[in-house]
Amino acid sequence: MPSRSGRPCDPAPVAARRVRRPRIGRRALLFVGLLVAAAAVAATVGMLRVYPPPAPPAGPEREGISSSAVLPPPLVYVNEASRRHLAEAGGDLDRVALQWRDRLSRGGVEAATTEDLAAWGDQVLVLPHIYCLSEGERATIARRVEAGGGILACGPCGVRDAAGAWIGWEAMGALIGSTEVEEVPRDRAFFLTIGWAAPVGLEQIAGRRIAVRPADRQWGMRGLAPAAFWTDYRRQAIPEGEEPLLCAGARVAGRGRVAWIGGPPDLDAADEEGRRLAAALLDGLLAFAGGAPLAGVERWPGGKRAAVLIEIDAEAEFGNVRLFDEILFARSLPGSFFCVSDLAKADPGLVRSLAGRHAIGSHSDDHGVFAGQPARRQRERLERTRRDLADLAGRDPLGLRPPEEAYDEATLEGMRATG
Repeated sequence: MPSRSGRPCDPAPVAARRVRRPRIGRRALLFVGLLVAAAAVAATVGMLRVYPPPAPPAGPEREGISSSAVLPPPLVYVNEASRRHLAEAGGDLDRVALQWRDRLSRGGVEAATTEDLAAWGDQVLVLPHIYCLSEGERATIARRVEAGGGILACGPCGVRDAAGAWIGWEAMGALIGSTEVEEVPRDRAFFLTIGWAAPVGLEQIAGRRIAVRPADRQWGMRGLAPAAFWTDYRRQAIPEGEEPLLCAGARVAGRGRVAWIGGPPDLDAADEEGRRLAAALLDGLLAFAGGAPLAGVERWPGGKRAAVLIEIDAEAEFGNVRLFDEILFARSLPGSFFCVSDLAKADPGLVRSLAGRHAIGSHSDDHGVFAGQPARRQRERLERTRRDLADLAGRDPLGLRPPEEAYDEATLEGMRATG
């Protein structure tokens, strides 16, 4: 009702109204809570019955070569001269050797450390930052490799004599096979890319990139088949425009094999994925050095390293593909043209020209999506586009590229039925 001033009165605020609400006792709340908890437990148990958790894998599996698992455990070599030199530089050779032993021990078999080259049998001999080697040690290692032994060296190897005096990278080259060693710029080298040309069975991880934490000093080398090389984030080699500096490589020496890696077992990878790739790379190097037979099917014929796919979507501007036909034909390169048959009917001469030089496929009859349509309708459309393109090209189309890459089981059945 209006107030004395003539304005309507506001209703009484909600808080001022007296409303009687039902009260829920503590017992009722407790009963409801227990009921909900019991339902949750029952649902969880039911889900576990229907969807049991996956069984843990039988053993450690890594992407890439794992032949090193069947080889004798590698033998890690240390000597007193390298121990003294690293200690003077603030390092600890025994700690480095332990790191390698931990990585190389697997399947309950412990890798061993030795200071006596006479203990080297048919294992891969690992040389972890062995800066210093005497003439006798060099001769023993070289002789064993020539006779069929395998070594995996890490970092600078044999660049100093038994007294710790510098004798140069050439000494490392005589032992490892490097032709050149350079210090890698710390402000640019944050990545390693796994190569594809080294004989270390890395087909599954070739081209993969590992982000690393730059060390105070880091080196790259040339002269070995590239198992991994320093790159920037674009996988461009460092130094740019020159032969890549390797972070890992391999070579055959006489009847034996030599592998080299420029860092610790995990390459100081910056993340878990990088450590997994580093482990696969190390497995490949160890398998190679150990003489494991490594082979892979050549990916591309004639020594080619890659294939290039150029995809052009002409759609309604069907005549534009004439230019690409001429470019490919001038270079004797075959192409594949997937035609929307209703559009192709407008230029039958172009379709015949394409069919004489390239593969012809269907991109449907009218560019409508197949997925979700009734099976009978899809089959009718597939038969129509096959028939129309066969009339235009003089032969049946070789395949179908569904519009928007959308298809279902009815599409596949229709393709089988229509050939």
